Amino acid sequence: MHWLIDAADGGASERMLERARELTAQKRRVWWLTLPSNRNFALRRLAARGATLGAEAVHFQQVHQRVLAQAGRTGTFLSTGLRVARVGESLRELAGGRMPAPGEARLFARAIAELKRFEVAPEEVPVGDGESRRLQRVYAAYERAKGEALDPDDVARLAADLVAEGAWRPETDAVFAAGFWELSPLALSLLTAMERAGVEVWASLPEPPGPAEDPPRLPAAVAVWRAENPVHELRWVLAEIKRDLLVGGFDPLELALVVPPERLEATKMLAREYDLYLMDETYHAPSEEEPGKLLVDLLRFPDHPTAEGLFLFEELAPLGRAALARGLAGLDAIRKLARQLDEAEGGRLAPTLEAVLASLDPLAGAPAEDAARRAHLLAWAERLVDGRPLLAQSRWREVFLLRAREALEAGGPEGFRAWWAGLLERVRLRARRPGGVALLSPREVSGRRYRKAYVLGASEGVYTLDEREDYFIPEEARRPWSEVFERIYAERGVLPRRLRGRDVHLWRSLRALADEVVISYPEADGGRPLEPERDLVGADEPRPMGPVPLVSRALSREGSGYRAPREGVPLPAPSGLSQVYRFERSYGGCGFRSWLEAREGLRPDEDERPEW
Repeated sequence: MHWLIDAADGGASERMLERARELTAQKRRVWWLTLPSNRNFALRRLAARGATLGAEAVHFQQVHQRVLAQAGRTGTFLSTGLRVARVGESLRELAGGRMPAPGEARLFARAIAELKRFEVAPEEVPVGDGESRRLQRVYAAYERAKGEALDPDDVARLAADLVAEGAWRPETDAVFAAGFWELSPLALSLLTAMERAGVEVWASLPEPPGPAEDPPRLPAAVAVWRAENPVHELRWVLAEIKRDLLVGGFDPLELALVVPPERLEATKMLAREYDLYLMDETYHAPSEEEPGKLLVDLLRFPDHPTAEGLFLFEELAPLGRAALARGLAGLDAIRKLARQLDEAEGGRLAPTLEAVLASLDPLAGAPAEDAARRAHLLAWAERLVDGRPLLAQSRWREVFLLRAREALEAGGPEGFRAWWAGLLERVRLRARRPGGVALLSPREVSGRRYRKAYVLGASEGVYTLDEREDYFIPEEARRPWSEVFERIYAERGVLPRRLRGRDVHLWRSLRALADEVVISYPEADGGRPLEPERDLVGADEPRPMGPVPLVSRALSREGSGYRAPREGVPLPAPSGLSQVYRFERSYGGCGFRSWLEAREGLRPDEDERPEW
């Protein structure tokens, strides 16, 4: 295997690209093996100098499936969600029938996935306390519950074994593994088996496990800027990106914007004001977008009803206004309030509330027979999704229903609703987007290189891979990463340490993400001063950002500045008010409060006085 040292500057990838183009020029087949989020980027790099026939960008899961398909190995495959479901069944079995919470099952599922990735069998789990012993029992029960089905790590192990046994006829002449910060023993076993099968294999890592070539470095010019606050910083950066596109001669696909995960939504919202399209290449849970938020709110409303949640139902808006005015939450309090309002005003809020709660009970009217009961629950889930246009027309619709099936497997009929909401919040996906300026979080920068990149919000503690000690198996029971590959062929059961200081490599990757890198940070936010991440911004003195240019339509209209329109402005229907109240409670004030009071009849309590 031809190893390269990945110094995070793109030099290793450029060296492999040269070799890949040589092979395709000879009409040989090439697989560019990369992360799933990097496939489109890799294809653009391969085709940057003209058509590259015979080259294909793939990720490990695709390679595993191709190997199994060619060998004729079929069977039941477990998705990530179904793995959580099987772990939940195992926890319930060991707890004597007690249904685990979705978060508990996910915690064990992640630990089991790590053990399997490093080929640690249940009997080889390092046991040091009661929780690690419990993990060992749950792991063994999971393997029994799974039976002959294959989870993603089983598929990886089987694929490597099939290639090693000669059951795979090579579909490519060369494999280039690029963009990885680490390769598990399972991944390395597959690459080694491919090399023995006659495939030319190249791979790059920051710390390769064997002798490696050190390719020439690619230069990167880094400029550091400081802003007064996060809003000033974001507006200045968006204006600079727009200038690059309109004046600087940059193509949108040559630019990238890296932002901390917590600032992704704010960045996308403000970019729309600037008429700037950002191609979001990050992974999202469905609940992070409006349709998913709505579905999760609906699922949780019967168990945790709030005044804001009442606005999800137009017929309960009067009850929501009354509950908000009195600061009420909880089912008993809201039921009592509904009865009081009915008695005082002669309405029907109480029966309407009960009808809404009944419609959100998946077990209402469910048959006793198990198969019919499960069919009833899935039909209820489909009615819930299709009953709201925002959900029915969402690109997430099929994902919603897939998570419903997985939730039924995991939580059974009794825990169906809670598990469905939990899976919607935790299982992350990446959507296809039209081409534009790449919007990345720190986890998507590996293996990429642009002409120009902006790194936003480089404050201390923001750009980190969040390394932390495992809940079950402490660092003392783990091995240094350098020993993992030395021991993996002699014995199994080698778990690497988690605290490896990989943030340093992340900072190097960010500083070398493009030919020209602009790093910025705010000097303060709303509540405190902020310090920059010194190893990321470097030793150069940062330059202050000037006033934000008038690039946004909201800031300038035909050079005369912005003037508020005199005509009426369309506003959201009352069913969307829950989002407004959520912003008010989370961020300490809302600009729509006066409109809400006028339109919806909301008034502060008598003893409440506005601060102004």
